[in-house]
Amino acid sequence: MSNKKDTRSAIERFIAGESINPKKEDLTIEKFKELTGQPDMSDAEAQESVWQIGALSRILLDFAMQEDEKKIEE
Repeated sequence: MSNKKDTRSAIERFIAGESINPKKEDLTIEKFKELTGQPDMSDAEAQESVWQIGALSRILLDFAMQEDEKKIEE
């Protein structure tokens, strides 16, 4: 494996089918700012976005689980 740093954006890696979080680390304010390319964003604004992403993720996971249960029942 090469020691060369991967300079692709998180979106480019995602589109390529690669995990942008292989270690399953929590999304932090600092990581959010880095991934979005907005290092000057206020911590409060970044925290709100991180919270919203977490809430949306939980909603989508719940929905997917309900859909799976429906398929099992059929």
